[in-house]
Amino acid sequence: PPPAPTGPPRLPARLQADRRPVVILRHLYDAAQCAARPGRCFLNELEQEIGGECGKYGAIVDVHAVERDADLAGSVAVSFETVKAAELCAGDMHGRWFDNVQIMVDRRGCWEDVASLEQRGAAVQHPRLDDAVAPPDAVVSVIRNVYTAEEVRNGGPNFFAELEREFGAECAKYGGLASVRAVPSEPALDGSLVVAFAAREGFDACQGDMDGRWFDFRRLRVERYAPPAECPDTPPRGAAALGGPSLDDFFSSLGGT
Repeated sequence: PPPAPTGPPRLPARLQADRRPVVILRHLYDAAQCAARPGRCFLNELEQEIGGECGKYGAIVDVHAVERDADLAGSVAVSFETVKAAELCAGDMHGRWFDNVQIMVDRRGCWEDVASLEQRGAAVQHPRLDDAVAPPDAVVSVIRNVYTAEEVRNGGPNFFAELEREFGAECAKYGGLASVRAVPSEPALDGSLVVAFAAREGFDACQGDMDGRWFDFRRLRVERYAPPAECPDTPPRGAAALGGPSLDDFFSSLGGT
């Protein structure tokens, strides 16, 4: 699988890396190829070619060869509208051969969809979870954008156990924990961990520190768990609702006269 990137992103503003997932395609060209065609003639054609190829995976924001950054020499950066399209591109292009050179892929930017970014801080209702995952006497949080489907596929049978252990150790710094669980069977919580704190102070500290934090070039989002509201009992109808005699009482009184 494509390796996780290291170091802070250093990308031009046109790629919108603060809000968009960016795929870095490495080893696409060298200095001699650029020198053979002065200006940006070679790079402009390369960007057009890469844009046409990567556009098969989904809508593209921008394609740019960042020739003035030593760390990105020989690379082309492609920013996508959605994480899904970027994941497809990264998975398909990593290891592919291009002009007798094998492409390597890095991830940069924000691997969280815009719709998810816009929801941060909004009240969200979550699916009902059993008591082992969300104990009734705990303050339960949902931490989103922790993992991707590709990481699950490539992570082996212990992926979730290791992830729960890693985040458990991190979240324990904020307060006592009742549980840390992934719920892959619940589509609404895909990519998320459910962390139950023993006290409200632990949740508040976690949300204050981790909400918006970068993790594997994705921004975490921390929400308080809000289960669906219980359906109220069907209210009594008619006079009985007001505390008066019911129709049954009325007809019984008629039968007795």
